[in-house]
Amino acid sequence: MRVAVEPQPDGPVLRSGMSAVVTVDTGRERTLASVWADVRRWLGIAGPAAAAAGRPG
Repeated sequence: MRVAVEPQPDGPVLRSGMSAVVTVDTGRERTLASVWADVRRWLGIAGPAAAAAGRPG
Protein backbone atom coordinates (compact mmCIF):
# COMPACT_ATOMS: atom_id res chain seq x y z
CA MET A 1 0.00 0.00 0.00
CA ARG A 2 1.30 3.44 -0.88
CA VAL A 3 0.17 6.53 0.93
CA ALA A 4 0.52 10.03 -0.46
CA VAL A 5 0.19 13.04 1.78
CA GLU A 6 -1.24 16.07 0.07
CA PRO A 7 -0.61 19.12 2.27
CA GLN A 8 -3.29 21.77 2.10
CA PRO A 9 -2.28 25.46 2.12
CA ASP A 10 -4.72 26.22 4.94
CA GLY A 11 -4.13 22.91 6.76
CA PRO A 12 -1.99 22.22 9.83
CA VAL A 13 1.77 21.73 9.61
CA LEU A 14 2.47 17.99 9.44
CA ARG A 15 4.51 16.62 12.35
CA SER A 16 5.47 13.18 13.59
CA GLY A 17 3.00 11.63 16.00
CA MET A 18 -0.07 13.16 14.38
CA SER A 19 -3.16 10.99 13.91
CA ALA A 20 -4.84 10.32 10.61
CA VAL A 21 -8.18 9.06 9.37
CA VAL A 22 -7.70 6.70 6.42
CA THR A 23 -10.17 5.09 4.05
CA VAL A 24 -9.12 2.15 1.86
CA ASP A 25 -11.18 1.33 -1.22
CA THR A 26 -10.24 -2.11 -2.54
CA GLY A 27 -12.80 -1.93 -5.33
CA ARG A 28 -14.40 -5.16 -4.10
CA GLU A 29 -18.16 -5.17 -3.92
CA ARG A 30 -19.88 -7.83 -1.86
CA THR A 31 -23.48 -8.85 -2.28
CA LEU A 32 -25.76 -9.92 0.53
CA ALA A 33 -25.76 -13.41 -1.02
CA SER A 34 -21.96 -13.67 -0.81
CA VAL A 35 -21.94 -12.43 2.80
CA TRP A 36 -24.66 -14.94 3.71
CA ALA A 37 -22.73 -17.75 1.98
CA ASP A 38 -19.64 -16.89 4.04
CA VAL A 39 -21.68 -16.88 7.27
CA ARG A 40 -23.16 -20.31 6.41
CA ARG A 41 -19.69 -21.65 5.63
CA TRP A 42 -18.29 -20.30 8.96
CA LEU A 43 -21.17 -21.93 10.85
CA GLY A 44 -20.92 -25.20 8.92
CA ILE A 45 -24.43 -24.86 7.50
CA ALA A 46 -24.95 -26.38 4.06
CA GLY A 47 -26.18 -23.99 1.41
CA PRO A 48 -28.80 -24.99 -1.19
CA ALA A 49 -26.20 -25.82 -3.87
CA ALA A 50 -24.11 -27.92 -1.45
CA ALA A 51 -27.20 -29.75 -0.17
CA ALA A 52 -28.38 -30.49 -3.73
CA ALA A 53 -24.95 -31.88 -4.61
CA GLY A 54 -24.83 -33.96 -1.43
CA ARG A 55 -21.84 -32.03 -0.08
CA PRO A 56 -21.55 -31.13 3.58
CA GLY A 57 -21.33 -27.44 4.61
